[in-house]
Amino acid sequence: MKEMVKGRISVVVAVWNVEPFLRKCVKSLLNQTYPDIEIILVNDGSDDNSGKICDAFAKDESNVKVIHQKNQGVCAARNTGLAEVTGEFIGFVDPDDWATDDMYQYLYDNLIKYEADISCCRYYRVSRGEDTYVRTDGITYVYDTEEAINELVNNFTIRSIFWNKLFKRELFEDVQFPVGTIYEGTFLVHKIFEKANKIVFLPDAKYYYYDYENSYVNTIKLTYQCDFVLAHIERYNDLHEKYPKLNEKLLTNVVRQSIELIKLMASQKNEIPGCQDKLDKIGAFINSHNKELKAISTTNDVTMKKLNYLVSLSTDDRIKAITLDKASTVYRGVRTYRNQLRKNYKAKRIKKKNPITVEHFSQEDKRIFKKLHDYELELVDEFVRICDKHGLNYFLYGGTLLGAKRHGGFIPWDDDIDIVMLREDYDKFAQVVKDDLGAKYFYQTCFTDPDFPMLFAKIRMNNTEVREEKWDHLSLHKGIYIDILPLDDFPKDTKKGKKLLNKFNILNFACNQDELHSFRPDKQAIFKVYKLYPKTTLYKMRDDLIRSYSGVDTDKVCSFGSHYRPLIKRVLKKEWFSDFKYMEFEGRKLKVPIGWEGYLIHLFGQNYMDLPPESKRVNHFNFYDIKFDDEENE
Repeated sequence: MKEMVKGRISVVVAVWNVEPFLRKCVKSLLNQTYPDIEIILVNDGSDDNSGKICDAFAKDESNVKVIHQKNQGVCAARNTGLAEVTGEFIGFVDPDDWATDDMYQYLYDNLIKYEADISCCRYYRVSRGEDTYVRTDGITYVYDTEEAINELVNNFTIRSIFWNKLFKRELFEDVQFPVGTIYEGTFLVHKIFEKANKIVFLPDAKYYYYDYENSYVNTIKLTYQCDFVLAHIERYNDLHEKYPKLNEKLLTNVVRQSIELIKLMASQKNEIPGCQDKLDKIGAFINSHNKELKAISTTNDVTMKKLNYLVSLSTDDRIKAITLDKASTVYRGVRTYRNQLRKNYKAKRIKKKNPITVEHFSQEDKRIFKKLHDYELELVDEFVRICDKHGLNYFLYGGTLLGAKRHGGFIPWDDDIDIVMLREDYDKFAQVVKDDLGAKYFYQTCFTDPDFPMLFAKIRMNNTEVREEKWDHLSLHKGIYIDILPLDDFPKDTKKGKKLLNKFNILNFACNQDELHSFRPDKQAIFKVYKLYPKTTLYKMRDDLIRSYSGVDTDKVCSFGSHYRPLIKRVLKKEWFSDFKYMEFEGRKLKVPIGWEGYLIHLFGQNYMDLPPESKRVNHFNFYDIKFDDEENE
């Protein structure tokens, strides 16, 4: 560790592929009320943009230090961070979690108040990205070393974790995290406690633990479960002679996790050879502690029989023994499959719920975001120039219209511009743009760029790029853009309208998706038939379908290409778009529908002028995957 600065708190964050969460984590540390916080970010070989995000914060914040290293695991990253700390006190935060603004002030004040070596707080558990809960009895507990070890082993309160604690620096002299394991808390926390004279456990929750479905501890792998058993064996070896009253509990934890390991072996037989060394160590421990294991109250003959799978067996024999346990194999296989489905589903939900939130922007984020807006405004200026030249009408739409009304321009966290045109003007624009659009720009539709599967148009800027993951597999033009959507006539008759939307929904999925999100066999059959057609044919079929009521007597229009669900929300009153008025947008006067208020209420409700909660103020572009034509941020 570096030379100590008295009163400073050093917080070590081991970072690996946590791009959606990292900004929120770092911002929560930058917002700490404690006056002297040092933040050490160790980028452990991330292959996403986590390293760039770390560098952006370090560029703007003098108390942020970044270290980049090859991927070696969380323990190696924490060891790297420990070598650089200058604080008198040390904390650890996981990069997908975050802290309350006063967490370290709270931990420090009580560490000093109770003359403790370690202070611990309660924490919130964040489930499914939104829901939080915490258990607390409102009592402050002060433990000596033996009491703290007893609490750590017997109860699930103080816990073998690092991220809800503040430690005196000297506790980590000559201490290294166990490289190669993911259960470093079970390996190491008790060792740190043994070096402390007093530990205070506080009643208030000050840390948010994000129960991330794709985290290591939520990933079902045989090697990880082996590590967990070995961590409990390590803790038994360290403590059983010093604290004989804890022997049964320490062994019970080894037994319990070994049984889980055996069950997992049934569904992951192919992983057994790669875990041979770890399984041999576990088997050797069980063999050498056979008498003690039989004596503990939670162990019976069935349990011992299962434990003996791990004893004195070769790798091949282990596989055979587990395979013969057919009932266990089937049960565990089904459960693992179910858990994997649940994991995949939750991962998709989490991915949706964790775009970039505006209050977590770094200064670099803000700079890039402002530049993106400037480019989009240039595209708008070019679009308006052509419309004015040819007498074509257009209207700001969706969040862009809401931004004009509520903010006089962009919604602060919005990253694109949406415009609609009645079909007649939309088609005329498509004709004149061929000759009038500047060489710097590209007019994109599914007909001018067949890899672009959407039904509406974009004007893109050449020599730029924004990354949207859904298009990664396609070679379409990916420049910075604005969206231009057609408004098509829609039938008055409710039944005809419903039929049209249902047919459009399946056909549109066939144009731009590989699967239909429906379990109905009739819809699946239609979808499969559509997928037999070439994509250019599908585009033409879709275009004909959405135009099928053009020129009919109707009081409705539909923005088929918008993203609003349910689909009926895309159906709008035609009178709203019968004329226009001008509204301020980033210093420009741009056209909005004459019925803008009714339209905004339809989309966003009566309280459209109210700001959404902070968790909803999200941006979807990845700032570090935007390429500008001057390549300034590459």
